[in-house]
Amino acid sequence: MPLQLAVLDFGTGSNTAITFVADTSILPTSKVDSMVSADDTTSSHTANDHKYFPCFVAISATPVGTTGIQVTAQSPEKLTGQFKIRLVWSN
Repeated sequence: MPLQLAVLDFGTGSNTAITFVADTSILPTSKVDSMVSADDTTSSHTANDHKYFPCFVAISATPVGTTGIQVTAQSPEKLTGQFKIRLVWSN
């Protein structure tokens, strides 16, 4: 199972963040799972922020052909800044 790190950027305030992770080892039929590590940090959020981030968002990760993964995070609340997530998949 490959592991990729990705950053979701909500900017100065948004309900949605979308990012694309390029990886040619993925297949259109791959099963992708996303997770947030409670000890990750970014320049805009602490480990404690990451710990509670999954309570406020729904994350979907979808293979895009054989080029990579599109990751979308949506929240009913406006969030700001960047959050780190981890992606794993199996072909």
